[in-house]
Amino acid sequence: MVPLSLAEDIGIDLRQSPKARSYGIEGNGIVGRVGKIQIMIGDKKLQITCMFAERETMPYILGRMDIFSNFNISFDNVNKKIILFPI
Repeated sequence: MVPLSLAEDIGIDLRQSPKARSYGIEGNGIVGRVGKIQIMIGDKKLQITCMFAERETMPYILGRMDIFSNFNISFDNVNKKIILFPI
């Protein structure tokens, strides 16, 4: 999940994209548009589903969809790191 303004910054037109509401972050949910973006984690390129939140103060959040199916995730609390291991 990223702020909606990022779509414009990277040239994605979301006018025809479906609106959605994501729950679990806040009680009322977060409203935004759903689209696809390409990201790179390490040397692995992925096309992932992304929610572009209407709330511009929304922090960037890495979610489960399209990520957990490609990586095992380890939380290293001692070193304050999140480590992604390609499956």
